Amino acid sequence: MTRTAHAALVVWLLLLTGLFAVPVAGALYQARDPEYTCLVDWQAPPSNGVDYEWSVRARITPFPLGLECTFIRQSGEEVVVGPGWLLTLFAGTAGAFGVASIAALVWRAPRPASSHGTAT
Repeated sequence: MTRTAHAALVVWLLLLTGLFAVPVAGALYQARDPEYTCLVDWQAPPSNGVDYEWSVRARITPFPLGLECTFIRQSGEEVVVGPGWLLTLFAGTAGAFGVASIAALVWRAPRPASSHGTAT
């Protein structure tokens, strides 16, 4: 593999890593105030057309990666809205491309054998 092709491979792998890592970073940044994000992104579940007061508890889960919202009614009933798998898929893909980028940076193509032989 030529140096130009090697450099192009590394650049493409780094670009793909960034392409998948940016949405993950954005989602985690948005969830820096989890209770507020739950209230804005997911409305409290209705109960037979009557609005009850709901409190919210939120946490960021590592697997699946994302924001888990727990809505708690005054009566003690809990409704849990878990994160989807898309953010986990993006994080895994970004990690795979990141590992491939590091491997491509570390790996050096074998040099061709020298054509200069030793005379005996």
